[in-house]
Amino acid sequence: MEEHYKPLIRQSHYRFVTGLKFLSDVFDNAELYRFQRHTELSKLISENTYVEFLEKFGEETFKEFNTIELFYKYMLIHSIFISAYSAFESQLTAIAQLLEKYVPSQKKIKDFKRRRQSLIEKIREYLYSAHQLISADKDRTLWNEIETFRLVRNLIVHDAARLSSKHPQRQQLMELFVTYNVVVDHTTSEFYIREQKFLSDFIDKIKAYSWDIVKEVAPVPPQPTIQP
Repeated sequence: MEEHYKPLIRQSHYRFVTGLKFLSDVFDNAELYRFQRHTELSKLISENTYVEFLEKFGEETFKEFNTIELFYKYMLIHSIFISAYSAFESQLTAIAQLLEKYVPSQKKIKDFKRRRQSLIEKIREYLYSAHQLISADKDRTLWNEIETFRLVRNLIVHDAARLSSKHPQRQQLMELFVTYNVVVDHTTSEFYIREQKFLSDFIDKIKAYSWDIVKEVAPVPPQPTIQP
């Protein structure tokens, strides 16, 4: 009989993927609204002078256009990205806690807490060292790609989306920014992510990473054959 913790690990992954789908749906719906409203307001602005527009539609409508034009999309992407990253942290932690509870090991999650170490790095190290999971090897390309996204997450959360010229991983981050056409204001050091592909690629990577771990520790058992 299959160990009872394995279905729990698979269920955790399915909940994780479902949650990411909800986040993607939220983005798609909000982006549809943004695009439609932006198109509508852009048409009104092109058909009127600034004074005419204010007289007909008011200053608040003009402020709405500026908000949609300048802030809406990047703030939406930043927010959904942070939520997706948090879901990934929770997913890796859930897998690690199930393994710690049901699979004997002399090493515990708490043993891997190091100064300045991120939560997901701590969990990855636990999965690799305590349970010998090949999928949790720190040298995997997929892991290193996710780690670069983590650096972006930290800048958004801890540095108000600013990339300092003295950041130790600036070159690594700038290479990622070039890939996704991220705009960097070199006066303020602020950056703005406006490409949906940044978000969709990150979600694809964390889903793939979680699934690789799940396949290794809780593969779906083969279906029994029915003899004729």
